[in-house]
Amino acid sequence: MSNLKTPFRYDYVGSFLRPAKLKKAKPVYKVLPGWKQDIRGIKKYEDLPENCRKYIEFIEEQIGFPITMVSNGPKRSDIIYRGFNN
Repeated sequence: MSNLKTPFRYDYVGSFLRPAKLKKAKPVYKVLPGWKQDIRGIKKYEDLPENCRKYIEFIEEQIGFPITMVSNGPKRSDIIYRGFNN
């Protein structure tokens, strides 16, 4: 994938956004560089492509919480665990 267009906030006139007004709000996007490497089968976070790690870390910053599991395939075992001793 060449780029990831990621919404990270909504702009609306006023300081408080009520759900009824969300229809009128416009998402503000940040375009992050993508990666072309297949990540299936990767077991360590540090082995992911750099831009993939940056994308995950961007989401962590936006939500204010650490992402501790990253799925990289269809199987239950296709999960990279972060912050755990396995």
